[in-house]
Amino acid sequence: MLTGDIHVWQINLNDASHAFTMSETLLSEEERKRAQQFIFSVHRTRFVLARAFLRVVLSRYVGVPAATISFGYTAAGKPYLAPNTLDLRFNLSHADCRAVCAVTHGCEVGIDIERLRVVPDACSVAARFISRRECDALEATAEAARDESFLTCWTRKEAYVKGRGLGLMCALDGFDVSLSRTTGNALLATRIEEKDERWWVHDVAVGPGFVCSLAVQGHTLAALPTYGRSMRLDCASASICARVQSIGKYSPRTAGSARFENNGECACSD
Repeated sequence: MLTGDIHVWQINLNDASHAFTMSETLLSEEERKRAQQFIFSVHRTRFVLARAFLRVVLSRYVGVPAATISFGYTAAGKPYLAPNTLDLRFNLSHADCRAVCAVTHGCEVGIDIERLRVVPDACSVAARFISRRECDALEATAEAARDESFLTCWTRKEAYVKGRGLGLMCALDGFDVSLSRTTGNALLATRIEEKDERWWVHDVAVGPGFVCSLAVQGHTLAALPTYGRSMRLDCASASICARVQSIGKYSPRTAGSARFENNGECACSD
């Protein structure tokens, strides 16, 4: 992987359910304990598959068995490879049956995915979490498009927060994102100390029924080409079908729990 590449991997967790037993063998003891905390088996299965997926993807870059990969965690809970001699950065998110993983080299990255759905009282929810500028934009949105606009806003904000590794310490009204589709930077303004960093936020096409956003540290092109291909990933003695997208290039400056209810299941992000 070259500095400047952005790779986004995705899988359908329902299609990968046959690999559940083998996936458990790839996880660490800490990850297995986290899996047992889920009340419902479907959520536990999705967590295990998503973590195994992350490990298998990273193993393709670092060249070691997926089960031997070790993670460290920042004070805000963002995971990183330990050790990380290749300076890879990554981020994982899953919602419902879809999991996505972004991988970059040398620059921080965040990704978030949400299932498109009805958000009861979207404007009231927005008023509790997002900025005044974003609330005004949401209220001006046609009612038929309001749920998708809210979820687009939410994934863009979560991707940015996760990319910066701020976690729950970040005030979501401390920066503004666009609610409309754009080929440029969806990050409009920030009132959070940047430490001479620049961030770019962009939507990722992951198929019908979901919205997904990516945040990358550094300068980027105004519009990026996207291409992808399907691949088989070996998950112990089973295999899963994944899709990898190479999302253009960026010029780097340097070489979770959901916050609202998701119909009974918390979107899981690292």
